[in-house]
Amino acid sequence: MSKRKRQQHKYTYGCWQNPPEDIMEKIIQHLSLDDRLRLSFVCKHWQSFATRRDMRSAPQLPLLVLPHPPNCQVLSFASLSKGEVVCLNMPKPVRGVFFHTSSKGWLIMFIEKGKHTQMFLLNPLSGVQHKLPPLKKNVTFDIGFRKWKDHARQFVDKIVLSSPDISECMVAAFFNNHGLGVDHQELGFCRPGDKRWIVFNYFDTCIGVKDILFSGNTLYALLLHNDDTKSGTVVAHTLTFGDHVVELKFIYDIEATMNRYVVHDSHNSYMLESSINNEVFLIHQILDHTYPNPDPYQDIDQEDLRLSGTTRSGFIVYKFDFECGNHLRVQSLGDQTIFLAANSSSLSFRASDFKELDRNCIYFVTDEMISISYLDTGKIRRLFPDVDDLKGQKGWFTPSLW
Repeated sequence: MSKRKRQQHKYTYGCWQNPPEDIMEKIIQHLSLDDRLRLSFVCKHWQSFATRRDMRSAPQLPLLVLPHPPNCQVLSFASLSKGEVVCLNMPKPVRGVFFHTSSKGWLIMFIEKGKHTQMFLLNPLSGVQHKLPPLKKNVTFDIGFRKWKDHARQFVDKIVLSSPDISECMVAAFFNNHGLGVDHQELGFCRPGDKRWIVFNYFDTCIGVKDILFSGNTLYALLLHNDDTKSGTVVAHTLTFGDHVVELKFIYDIEATMNRYVVHDSHNSYMLESSINNEVFLIHQILDHTYPNPDPYQDIDQEDLRLSGTTRSGFIVYKFDFECGNHLRVQSLGDQTIFLAANSSSLSFRASDFKELDRNCIYFVTDEMISISYLDTGKIRRLFPDVDDLKGQKGWFTPSLW
């Protein structure tokens, strides 16, 4: 090839290898996370665009982190966009850890080492990790360790992050004191990388914390209680530590409207933030427990328990009006789809941002299956039929490269 032709070939090659920045930005805005990763492998110049934080990708559907056995080397996720289970190898230094929950795009993991149990945040795509303070410096943990032994992670009841950006992130955790002979509840705060938790003691008649939600500088805690006079009420506190101020709002769970024709009914409660207008939603998942004994006032024996069944008959959605101090029943989610899971990992998405989503629906997970509930019709459809053992920790997770 002549020198002139080589120069012409180099120029032609460079036209697609070095496209204008505005063109690349428009391309990346329409790419899924998988496609963006593929783009980064084309060449160094394209990689520089694909890894820029200021260039947003298309909205990402959440993945469901599936339960995993101890000492596993991979994490499994149910992918709605692919309709299948995908696996990711965990970084070698953290293999054999326990998944606890997810929050703001991070997985919260435990390394069980007895009194020296460690907690950290993990991005499973990039492998980036951030340590959280050790639990052993918490006085109540020392008491609880005598009870939990090799299950120190049970000491952390609920834990959430305030922001996906680690430089701005505050971590809040409610610690499990039940059965330890302690007359108060404990709420801890830290930043990733801190050496110890800042712990607040609070006294309340609640039975426990059902769910928590961090929105901006406000931490919401949904309380389980047996005082009908407190149903739906909100109690606010201001917590100050160092240069940080957190508004704490205790929300007493609402007395659910049950199906009175089914014996021994109950509900699960979830709390999350709307993706459209930042309203705080409370969702009751109604559980109908049926027993062979039709008399609701007669004691249930072990044989009845063996033959009993639980069905999920629907959902009731509320939103809170904190200015007026009340709650309102929501008849339709509109252009929203909600993903429910325990351990404060529930999420809300604008349905019109995704071709895979239907509006006014709720995805939910049990120990047996992953399902979707259509609120317009009340119909429930099972997803991922091959996934039938979900006992253990699980949670919705929004993937990110950072």
